[in-house]
Amino acid sequence: ELQATIVRLQDLDAPGVLTRAVVARAQAGYVDEHPDAQAWTTAALAMALQSGEDFYFAEVAANQLGLVGTDVAARELWLRLGEAAIRRYGGHDSMRAKLLTNYGVALRKDGRLKEAEATQRTVLELRRRDVDDKTFVADALFNISAVVSDQGRLDESLALAQEALEIWTRELGPQH
Repeated sequence: ELQATIVRLQDLDAPGVLTRAVVARAQAGYVDEHPDAQAWTTAALAMALQSGEDFYFAEVAANQLGLVGTDVAARELWLRLGEAAIRRYGGHDSMRAKLLTNYGVALRKDGRLKEAEATQRTVLELRRRDVDDKTFVADALFNISAVVSDQGRLDESLALAQEALEIWTRELGPQH
């Protein structure tokens, strides 16, 4: 499936379109935890590098943070590479928030709770700047809630989770 898709997109002779399409497919594989997610991600990375698309390289780096599991060195490398790509791109709060969200989740899984909390609070600051999608603010609040709950700060966790739920309900409706 991967090679056939790439060949069809290469026929369009538009490297940017090809890169965006493969990155989008890699993201879908990552979200679905599809067995081919790593192959799509590797292809997306190669295409982002070839086309000089720093934004899409940063997106692949964010995905990689979720795919490398407990490999701390790989995770730190992908964080640095993603941050560098975002800087080259000229900055992008939403992409940086995505990168840091995945990093913060990994830190939490490692039990590095203070670092995870600080990272997720940075994500919240970045997400609050985006007036177009408040659901990302709710996601950030919920991630902080999980970290502070792990630290035994249950009242604070509950307040954060309730704020997240209020935003989700307001933005997505009560049936969501």
